[in-house]
Order: sequence, then C-alpha cells, then structure tokens
Amino acid sequence: MAVPHLSCPYCNAILTEIEPLAGAGRILCPQCGETFPLPKGMSLQEGIVSPDSPRTDGENHGRSTGPKLSNRTIALSLLALMGLVAIVFLGFALQTQDIRRQHDTSLPKSQSITIPIGVAAACNVYIVALIFAIVRPQNRPGPMRMTILLAGITAVVFTLGLLRVHIRQSSDPNAAEEILAPPVVRHLRPIELSALSYMPIDTNLIVGVHVAELMETPSGQEFLTGSGSLWNGQQLQNWTGLDLPDIRYMVAGLKVDNNLLPRLVLVIETVRTFEVAKIQASLRAGKWPDPEAVRFFSDHTLVLSLNRKDLQAIPSKVTGDANHLSPRLRNALKERIAPGSQVWAAGHAENWDNTLAAVYLGSLPQEHREILNKIQTIAIGIRVDERPIVQASFQCSDEPAAKAFLAFLLQQYPHETKDWKIHQKETWVSFQANASELSFVMNKMKIPNSGP
Repeated sequence: MAVPHLSCPYCNAILTEIEPLAGAGRILCPQCGETFPLPKGMSLQEGIVSPDSPRTDGENHGRSTGPKLSNRTIALSLLALMGLVAIVFLGFALQTQDIRRQHDTSLPKSQSITIPIGVAAACNVYIVALIFAIVRPQNRPGPMRMTILLAGITAVVFTLGLLRVHIRQSSDPNAAEEILAPPVVRHLRPIELSALSYMPIDTNLIVGVHVAELMETPSGQEFLTGSGSLWNGQQLQNWTGLDLPDIRYMVAGLKVDNNLLPRLVLVIETVRTFEVAKIQASLRAGKWPDPEAVRFFSDHTLVLSLNRKDLQAIPSKVTGDANHLSPRLRNALKERIAPGSQVWAAGHAENWDNTLAAVYLGSLPQEHREILNKIQTIAIGIRVDERPIVQASFQCSDEPAAKAFLAFLLQQYPHETKDWKIHQKETWVSFQANASELSFVMNKMKIPNSGP
C-alpha cells in the first residue's frame, strides 16, 4: 500500500519528511515554517516517509532544499523596513516644513472631504478580508482569535481615519482665500454689500463707489483720478497707503444733522490682503484727523472714522446685512438704485431743513425752497461710461408734493436733448440723464457741481 503524502495548506509543498510537534498533534512545514493539524483518519506513523523512498518530480519540486525564512519572519522584516522608511520621510518632512510653506501661499484652502458610508463600509470589508487572507488562521484557534482582534483594531483605526478626513479643516494660515478677496461681482445692488452692516443704526446718508469696476475702463479711471474729480484718489492713497487698484469698493455712511461736522464711517473693502501696520503708519504720516480711529474687521476690510468716538456707533454685532437701517433708506438702496451703478448715494430724512442741507435750501427762493423741502428720500446711481448716465429717484412727503417737484424739474428740462427722461408715480419722481445734461440742470439750480 502506497504511503500517503501530505501537502502544506499554506505553501502547497509536498511533505515527504514529517516533523511532528510533541504533544500538539500538529505538523511543522519545513518549507514555510507554518504548523497544521494532521488530516482526519491519518496517524503520524503512516504519514512518515523514508528519505530513501522514490520521489516523483512533484515531490522533489515541493521539498525544501535549504533553510527557508518563515512567512512571519518575512512579514516582520517588511514591516520593520516600512516603519524605517516612514520615520526617515517624516523627519525629512519636518525639517523642510518651513521651506514648503513658502511655496504654497497661493494654494487653495484645504476642503473637508465627505466619504460616502457605502465606500467606507466597503473599504473596511476589504481590509478585514485582506488580513484573513494573509494570516490564514483556518483550524487554528489561537491565531483565529488574534486575527479577529487585529482585523477589528484595523477597522476601527481606518474608520477613525475616514472620520478625520471628513471633519478635517485647513491649518494653513496662508490659504488662498485669505490672500485674495472674492472676485469683483458686478451688477450688485447696494443693499447686497456687506459694508452696510458696519453702518450705525442712525445713518441717514450713504455713498458708495465701486473702485475696482471703475479702474477697468479709461473713463472710470478719469472719474477717480482726473482733475476736478469728486474722488481724490491720490489723497486716499496718502491717508491709507492703499493704491486704487487695491480697493474693491468704498462705502461712506454719514449722520447728517444740524451739527457742523457730520459723523462719518468709511468702509473700505480691498481686493488683496493689506498689512495693518502699514495702514496705521500711513494714517499717521498722511495726517488723518485721528490715526487711531480705525478698526480692522478682517485682512480685507477696514473701517475709518474722523474720531474714535464715532467708531463706538458701529453695531456691536455685524450681521452682514442692512436690516438695522431705517426702512425708507433700505428701500432706496434695494429698489431705487439700478444694478451696475458704479457710484451711488441714498439718503432719508423726515425734514432736510433740520440738517446741513438747510444751508443750501436757505439760498433758494422761497417757492423753490418749499418744493425741495418736501423731498424726504433720495436715491442716485451713476454709470460711468463714455457718456456717464445718471439715474435718480426722489420720494416726497405726499403725492401733491411729488407733482409740484415734477413741475419744478420740467422747468429745468433741456428740451433740445433726447436722453432726458422724467416721470412721476405716486410719491416718487424719477429721471434719467447723461452727465452733461445733469450739469446743465445743476448749474441752473445753483447746485455746486464737482462730478465728472
């Protein structure tokens, strides 16, 4: 009867020499170093094959011809090598961290990544199956328990890693959005600008200039920097140290009352980040009325005032909207200024005769003064092109006052032009004209003209 031969279930080597483990009922494979139990119905005596017995080619091929390293030894060696490589690269990364940070100032900020739960579960199943395939603990109670423990720990660590990726936030202080503000958004109504949230609650006149848009066209640049311009760009640069191309927009809020000097809150939003120390030094060197009357809400937003006391009127909680302003002023900003206006102004007062406007109103004839004094809300938008267009709306105290103001404007109407449009609806009177026509009307009404 032929002697049965055994094959190792781990490396498939044909065993012609069996080395039993004393008292264990198991066999040690000389090829891979793994142990396994005897097959059922086979005794140690019948599984022993003499070294002189003839062997087939398959048997000779599967027999160990020299000392072999066990799988466990090889695996531990690989793990040790991987750990050594990881330590070396970690040390290199720590040593070069400062150098690498100098090159990633323009990279986008890291975003949190959401791993679908199905993908996470599939990855865990794959890892556990891979561990069982490598260790192969079949018919081995001790290794089976160890394999289950190892697979469980690995699954927990991997799951925690996925959660860490999910909630990860960037620790890079040089993230791209902190370097550049959001791109210029055109055709926004003034009510949509976050600068309005810094305006004190009793502000009654707001003026805005979209500097970035104006700097894109020659006519806009002329408006900002030309001789006789309403906005002195050079003076603003002397005060703040900011060049006009660095400014996204400016919004000035005033409380116009019977005081000689209105309270001013000026919000400047920049395109690029600025240096706080540089602006503070420029305010001192440029002789700003109070160099300490400045607050920096971000590295893109600064708020100036003529004195530190006026800054106390800024809302303690900045919400990013204009809901705290008076309803009439909000309505003018939202409904009465056309999108795309690069220069705009809105104001409201129940009686402008109780403000500094009384100085101008007092210089007018009595009949004109009575008409203009009934205007309560104004909204003006200017689009600076080759032929600047001015759109203005005025809300009067009642409809008869609006009709009287319409008749007053029609008296100033330059009939020889075609771009002048004027109409009245309920308490509102609106008109549109180009800048030259507006200058003609303003001169006729004896209003100082310092515009384009």
